[in-house]
Amino acid sequence: MTSFKGKYILIKSENFEEYLKARGAGFMAIKMATALTPYLEINNEVDIWTLKVYTFIKTVIDMKFKLDEEFYHTRMDGTKCKVVIHIDGNKLIEEETPCNKPEDKQKNIREWTDDNHVVLILTCKDVVAKRYFERIE
Repeated sequence: MTSFKGKYILIKSENFEEYLKARGAGFMAIKMATALTPYLEINNEVDIWTLKVYTFIKTVIDMKFKLDEEFYHTRMDGTKCKVVIHIDGNKLIEEETPCNKPEDKQKNIREWTDDNHVVLILTCKDVVAKRYFERIE
């Protein structure tokens, strides 16, 4: 089984700006998000998982969850979402539904291509972006 635990750094992005536009992000938010290099950190203790995405400026995502159990998460833009995360082989799959706009449901797939690399596949509406991370710890 793939070891999801670890700390990773972004090394490349594809179509990320278009994805942010599809999510309704404003000009300044897009410029900031595309200029920063985020870290991805994943841990689990027994059945409690943590998933963090952060930069040297601030933590962007900080979620604690149990696999396959719905929970609520508030995005940086203030949007409250229902989230469910599960494992499918070498993938950690996150399904996120905004409470105020369920039609804007999105799916985030973190796929381990080997022990040291993760591809984050972001889907919102019909826009798909990819972000590539490399293990640093």
